Amino acid sequence: MDPLQFAPRVHCPALILQGGNDLHVPMRSGERIATAMRANGNSDVSVRIFPGVSHSLLPDPVGLGNGWVLLPGFLTSPELLEVMAHWTAEKLGTATAH
Repeated sequence: MDPLQFAPRVHCPALILQGGNDLHVPMRSGERIATAMRANGNSDVSVRIFPGVSHSLLPDPVGLGNGWVLLPGFLTSPELLEVMAHWTAEKLGTATAH
């Protein structure tokens, strides 16, 4: 499935997250999808790339890819969770200053 084909249909706020060590999705894919959304009128699209993070959004500092069982942990990075929480709160109108 190519998410780019569905991007023009997305007209709600969108947060695209991608791991910098994602070996399954080309690095430019997130921005290409965001560009397609914006080209069709969606002005509320954000893209964040997290260095040292895998396709599964887990810490993967050396790009092990399919070696997920060798990853240093199975906890999503606090920074990534903070970005998700802040973005969601902002869209729901419940964001607070930190």
